[in-house]
Amino acid sequence: MIAIAALALAHGAGAQVIDTAAAWDGSSHIAPFGQGIEADGGDTPTYGQTFRTPGPMMDLTSFTFWVDSVGGSGPTRFTGYVMEFDGNGVTGPVLFEGTEVSLAISQPTFPYVPSFTPITFNVPSLPLDAAKTYVAFLSAIPFFDGQDDTANVGYLFADTYADGGFWFSPARTWDDLIGEEWENFIGGGTRDLVFQATFSTVPEPATFAVVGAIALGALIVARRLRVRRDRRTF
Repeated sequence: MIAIAALALAHGAGAQVIDTAAAWDGSSHIAPFGQGIEADGGDTPTYGQTFRTPGPMMDLTSFTFWVDSVGGSGPTRFTGYVMEFDGNGVTGPVLFEGTEVSLAISQPTFPYVPSFTPITFNVPSLPLDAAKTYVAFLSAIPFFDGQDDTANVGYLFADTYADGGFWFSPARTWDDLIGEEWENFIGGGTRDLVFQATFSTVPEPATFAVVGAIALGALIVARRLRVRRDRRTF
């Protein structure tokens, strides 16, 4: 009986994945991402992928982008975020902010030989609303330091994921990033970044109640059996 309860909990905590990387050839990309040369207008410092949870009662546990730092005078510095997306830009508070990533230049040859690094941000079980759209994004804005840096980000020239797409912002300050509309290509952001996101299923309260009842029943039965054995001993 106790084993049955454990199996019920394990089933309720199953993981699901959004994965556009399965359709990637390992080299297609979009650029330039990063700080760039300020005097020349800079690169695009924020790239994002919108998404919805694969089902109800789910927590986001990680997300991954593929990045290749290819030029400039220093490493490409950025981090990852998750915010709600209203169809034009981000809204509400920052739901997740990762730690700084500093990606060294891969020293590309000519012709370009891709050397992408999967950048994964582990999220401490972020509950998301299945009725809302969110954006996971990379931004270099907090790390502007006057150094020129440029990176390529894995990109798919196709709509491989029906519930989201690629969006970007040329904003150079955080206030502009959250206050201005983001941009996409023709089709309303229907092309995708190379992107993975993992989710854990959160058991509904009723599931916990059933499991608790099963566990309690198992304990009662075990206790009665023990009492009977004790009586037979005398």
